[in-house]
Amino acid sequence: METRKMKTTSKVIALLTAFIMVLSVFAAVPPVEAFAKGTEKETFYYFENSSTSNKYTITIYGTTITSVKSSKPSVVKASKDSTAKYRAVLQLKKPGSSTVTVTYKNYSGRKASKKYSITVKDGTSICSFGTPTPITGECTNYTQYIYVPVKNTSKCGFSSLKIFYDLKDADGNSVDADTKWVYYLGAGQTGYVVVNYQTSHGVDLSKSSFSVYDAEQASVGKNGSKPNKKLYSITSKLTDSGIAVTGKNKSDKSYSFNVYFFMYDANGTLCYVKSHNMYLSAKKTATDTLTRHSYDKYTSYKMKITGTSR
Repeated sequence: METRKMKTTSKVIALLTAFIMVLSVFAAVPPVEAFAKGTEKETFYYFENSSTSNKYTITIYGTTITSVKSSKPSVVKASKDSTAKYRAVLQLKKPGSSTVTVTYKNYSGRKASKKYSITVKDGTSICSFGTPTPITGECTNYTQYIYVPVKNTSKCGFSSLKIFYDLKDADGNSVDADTKWVYYLGAGQTGYVVVNYQTSHGVDLSKSSFSVYDAEQASVGKNGSKPNKKLYSITSKLTDSGIAVTGKNKSDKSYSFNVYFFMYDANGTLCYVKSHNMYLSAKKTATDTLTRHSYDKYTSYKMKITGTSR
């Protein structure tokens, strides 16, 4: 009798252990969700030249997705994820709107479905650009540096934006064109892109243009909320080795920041505009140093911060 009880107990323990292991496997998979928990509506931004930013996923853990249908495949193409049975893939095709219906079965085999209302907007409209301003202290007889304000006019946060610039001469001819990156730009925030060019090109900034070429949404659901200023702080001080930066995060969320340093020489002339990425884990403090080099001429600086929640 005692032996039978021991065998029964062992079987129960084994089953519980197996069940816990299954839960652990699901918990270990990082969520990559197109919709925040509890939401059924979301806005995404479409970029014609993007090869990666136009794809998102819907994750419904603990289920097997049996079908995915889009009311307008020409706007949003929807399909099951071949690598994960609990995920659906959304491929943005063009601006517009579509309703995606996901049908799935839960652990017990019970069927259910959920509908998602999706609005797709033109990604090139997410930013406005300010007036290009010379960085006179860094310029030479041969090279001109400028910085351009980039304001996120959307309600979404972006972890990166690829900015295309086309510098033209007085006749409107393109003399220099390329791309630059702006990182961690929350809704309504202003970041900066720094561009340099040869003065011999005869660039006329009034004829030149700047636009968003591509972008990656930092977070979706609740329109990609930016960090709560009451729950974090970023301070800095000038040292012999450079600028020491300390970030403190009181929030339960992790934050990514881009810290811009506007550096001035002894005469108050703007020498450089440099950016520094900083990641703050939930409830953590981080320190870093922007190293001073022998050729650096700055004696003072001002700091501006942009950031997104994760």
